Formats: sequence, C-alpha cells, structure tokens
Amino acid sequence: MNARRHLPLGLLVLAASLSVGFVLLSPARKWQSNQLPRNFRIGMATGENSLASGFTQQTAQACVQTWNAAITADTSWSGAAPFTTTVPAGLGNVGFVNDGLSTISWEDPQNLLSAGTLAATTTGYYSTAQTEVVNGTSFARITDSDIVGNNGVDFTSYADADANGANGNQYDLDSILVHEFGHALGLDHSTVGTQVTMYASIGANDFSKATLDDDDVNGGRFTYVNGYHSVNYAAGSQLICNPLFLGLSTTTFKNNSNVYLRVTIVDENGNLVSNASVTISVTRPNGTVGTGTAATNSAGQVLFNSGKALHGNYSATVTNVTKAGMSFNAGAGKPSDTCTF
Repeated sequence: MNARRHLPLGLLVLAASLSVGFVLLSPARKWQSNQLPRNFRIGMATGENSLASGFTQQTAQACVQTWNAAITADTSWSGAAPFTTTVPAGLGNVGFVNDGLSTISWEDPQNLLSAGTLAATTTGYYSTAQTEVVNGTSFARITDSDIVGNNGVDFTSYADADANGANGNQYDLDSILVHEFGHALGLDHSTVGTQVTMYASIGANDFSKATLDDDDVNGGRFTYVNGYHSVNYAAGSQLICNPLFLGLSTTTFKNNSNVYLRVTIVDENGNLVSNASVTISVTRPNGTVGTGTAATNSAGQVLFNSGKALHGNYSATVTNVTKAGMSFNAGAGKPSDTCTF
C-alpha cells in the first residue's frame, strides 16, 4: 500500500480553465518576483536517521536543482535560478516554524506528522495583500514554507541505493523531496495520473518520481515564467533501464534475507513503460548465475528475487528488454549494478 505525502495546509483545486492537468494551491500563491531567488536552508546537524548525512544533503540540494532546471530551461525565463540552498553550520532539525526562513529538515521534531506520512510541506503561510499576475492568474505572496521528513521512515536515495543497495521497505528521498518542493513553490497534488511527481502518493522503492513529468514541468513554468512554453513528453520508441538496483529484502543481512533486483523501465522521454518484458542475469558470490524474465507493472517496475542472500559480491545486468514497437537501448540508463552483502 502506498504511503501518502500530505500537505498539512492547502486545498485541492484543479486548474481546469487552463486546459492542463497540474493543480495550483488554492488560493493560487507563489514566491513573487521581488522575493527571488528564494533560499531554502538545509538542516544537517543531526540529519535523517536512516540515511547518511552526505546523501541527505545531496538529495535536498538536488530537489531544488530539479525544479530550477525545469523552470530556467524555458526560453521565456531570464535571470538567475529562482531557488537556492545553503547549509548553515549547526542548523539542525528545525521542523515547521513560521519565521520567514524556509528550511528543509528531518525527523519531525515537533511530532506533527502521522504514521504513513513520509514528509510534509507547510503551504498555509501567505498574504493576499500583495499579488502578482503571471500567465493571467493572480498569485498571492508566499511568506514562508518548510519541508520536514517524518521520523521512523526508512529512506534511501538514488546515490545511497547505488552505493549500498536498497532493501524492500525503503522510500526514495529524491522522489519525495522533489514532490514536496513542488508544494513549496506553489503546486498542489496532480490528478493526471500516478506517473507524475506531484501525484499524492508513492510506493516503497519507487525511484521514478525524482524525474519531473511534463505535467510537473508545466506547473512550475506556469507559476514562474510569464509567457511560459509547455512541454509534452510524447511516448518514445526506446526502452531504457533506469535504474537497476541490487538490495536485500531486510534492512540488514539476516539468515532469512533474500537478494532483490529492482528494475525500472522508461522510454527516452522519461515516460514509465508498462508491460515490457525484462530479462536479467545475476552472478552470485559462489559463482552461480541466475536468469529471469518478467514484465513491468503499471509503474514501469519489476522485482526479481535472486534467492537467499550470501555474503560476498553480487553483480547483475539487464540483458534484454522487449515490447512491441520499441527497441532496447542498452547503452543508456543504468542497466547493471554490483553490491556486497
């Protein structure tokens, strides 16, 4: 069952009059032009308990860079990137504080997040006294926004999973923070479909939401780029493994641990590909080689079980991916992985 990423404040309002799928906060609000660039502090004194501080900082910085890249790539944009990050020395887990300073921090120090909530963003601090019109919409002025990761959640990241593997119960902090930062800049949950980053929920081991869908990009550009240019990520013709990760079924090596291979298949435009037949080969520490073939689900993912875990080095490769009308591009993405247990 997917865990939800709640907004503690704000309502769902579909921007139907725009003939698009992205959803603006209600009332519509943003960081206004004279507030940009807006800085988000990253609290790193204590970090997130299930993920090393280096990965946590990298993930927080990357979520801001992802939205900056989408917005500034519009040819109607001019000037510096709209958002920045800093890591103030000694700044710890601030939590939700209406102090005019935006912060990304961890472990829900005020215990405001319920079980099943992975992270949350305050969206209720804004003023309607000052408005700014962008693309024909009048936006109120956001005055503060904080992002907080919940405690007790086993997070990983792309870099962490690549280096250390990902167990069966971890949630991708890259995807979660990109989603939460979408709220911080003025977007609500999207109703387009489960493939978009701003969809309301995410499952364990889903690394796909760290990449923005066209609906997400259009929402960010509509909010910040006057005369914005929309994008449309049409279905492609190439099958790309992005990524493959080796990991254990348990948080640490145990007698009942199995080795899992988690594979996501996308096309060259980043669209998730369902019903693609994926063939893998895995070499175990004892030298035996296992192979398997299975189809991706509606989220473009497939999970292989390589059997009871052994101490030592594993290596795995996606040897082929097939789907009618598409071809496997083995040179793109991340079609192989190694890990030591």
